[in-house]
Amino acid sequence: MFPKSQTWLQERAAGSLIPEQLLRLAPHSRQRSALCCRRIKITLHGETYHIKLSGSAAATATQRPYFVSIDGVSEEVLSNR
Repeated sequence: MFPKSQTWLQERAAGSLIPEQLLRLAPHSRQRSALCCRRIKITLHGETYHIKLSGSAAATATQRPYFVSIDGVSEEVLSNR
């Protein structure tokens, strides 16, 4: 069996990766106004990416997961606290 990260990469490359369901934020959450529909465009090593921040999950003592769409592909990224 492959390590989880290697399986994830194989599923992503094959186009069979199914994103986890996101939990909805409370209507008056402070997070909602900070995160809702935030879009940015970045250029990294000559490649331009369109990124949409769609939400985040509960933070641990060291990290916070964010859910983004990068050029239409859903991803989860971790931010160190």
